[in-house]
Amino acid sequence: MNRRAFVFGSLLLACSTKKKEGEQKAVAVTDDSIGVLFIWIDEKGDAHTETKAGAVPEASRALVRVIVPEQEEGSADAISVVDLRTKQADGTYAIRRVPKREFEALAESRRSAHGPTLGTAEQEAGVARPEHNQKIPTAPPKVIIYGASWCKPCHQAADYLKSIGVPFVLYDIEKEPARASEMAQKLEASNHRGGSIPVLDIGGAILIGYSQVAVDKALVSAGY
Repeated sequence: MNRRAFVFGSLLLACSTKKKEGEQKAVAVTDDSIGVLFIWIDEKGDAHTETKAGAVPEASRALVRVIVPEQEEGSADAISVVDLRTKQADGTYAIRRVPKREFEALAESRRSAHGPTLGTAEQEAGVARPEHNQKIPTAPPKVIIYGASWCKPCHQAADYLKSIGVPFVLYDIEKEPARASEMAQKLEASNHRGGSIPVLDIGGAILIGYSQVAVDKALVSAGY
């Protein structure tokens, strides 16, 4: 074998080995998997999160986004999903990769069929918000939004906070798996196994889903 053929063969072997090693990482989950975040879409098109596969409702188990904090996600245009309706022979659910747009389209189609979300309905109904303190606290509590780029209520929460001048940080739990894990820990600490996204942390108060009324109450309690 000449040197060129040897080098080429070595590269093929290295690539093959690397691929196999990558495929061995979190290729399946179980009902008892720990540290995994499951995102599912309800009939209204709202996104919810769970830390256990068994908590995902039967009607929404066909296409469930799964985030494993320790796993490299690879391409930003593809996401990991599972079909929680079908177990493999060993009791696991196989993880597969699909275009991110496929998951986003599911949420959009259901939202279109159902109508406005809770946040939008409240805004359209002209729900009054309490007067916020004009005085800026010396140590204002941090406001965090955990969401996703395709999540409409997440953007509504961000837009509302901007409109009333409340500073906040927005974390995309799909792009930052560590933040997904952080969110899951906060949900667990507040006795919530899961819930809708966005998940807001307002001065330590954890809100699940976007409700203008709930945000206002939490902001007032936090001193805004």
